[in-house]
Amino acid sequence: MKQDTFGLGALAMFKIPSFTIFVLCAFMVSIFGSNYFFPSVVAYLTEFGYPAPVALTTLNQFSELFFMAILALCVSRFGLKWVLVIGMSAWAVRYLIFTLEGFQFALLGLLLHGMAYAFLYAAAYMFGDRVAPAHLKASVQSLLAFLLLGVGQVLSGYLFGYQLNGAPPPSPRPS
Repeated sequence: MKQDTFGLGALAMFKIPSFTIFVLCAFMVSIFGSNYFFPSVVAYLTEFGYPAPVALTTLNQFSELFFMAILALCVSRFGLKWVLVIGMSAWAVRYLIFTLEGFQFALLGLLLHGMAYAFLYAAAYMFGDRVAPAHLKASVQSLLAFLLLGVGQVLSGYLFGYQLNGAPPPSPRPS
């Protein structure tokens, strides 16, 4: 048996159209996931004068616990693909809610974090495990982690910095 030391065998999964579409969609959503939200949430809550903004953000984690606990139930009830669609949509709905003024909207946006996170990230690993052949399961899990929690979050941090600081200065052109 040939050993795949670097896990590059997982790249063969991109021959499967449903896997490729899923990874592209999940990757795009991950860019605007955690690393874009977390640096700005306390500033947002403070700007609108909500009480104890740092303490309020703990609602994110409590919500995560709840949605992780019901994830298996939701997958069995609605199916994994719909749970993934709900998770990806929850990120968009969450950001839309944060554009609305009112403490109730801020609370709802914070509570939606658990659904957005569990139904995208945790369900993504379930999907990878479901579609990967036995000899590629670990490599596919690593690939998903690398793309969603690695590359996606690095790009997210870069885009957040770009948004805060504006466009970088133009590169000098050789004469």
